[in-house]
Amino acid sequence: MAQGPDWERVQSMVDDFVRTSRQRAEELVSALRREIQRQAETLGIATKDDVSRLEDRVREAEKVGGKADKKTGKDAAKKVPGKDKAGAKKPSGSS
Repeated sequence: MAQGPDWERVQSMVDDFVRTSRQRAEELVSALRREIQRQAETLGIATKDDVSRLEDRVREAEKVGGKADKKTGKDAAKKVPGKDKAGAKKPSGSS
């Protein structure tokens, strides 16, 4: 194949086209990410960071709760008023 001035010009045009295409693809991906983030915030969807912070809080609460339960020897579950051990609601008027 001849590699004269025409070939160099064509190669330069192809390189410019590829570079421009990549740049526009990156811009499109960035715009899509921004829009998805905006929509997630609008809908109130939790982000990975939100979930991670919540997991950290739960772990910390479990550590604190676990220490208190060992000291008192009490069950961590709270009783719900008006329900017996099986979870059935007590009839009103009975003790």
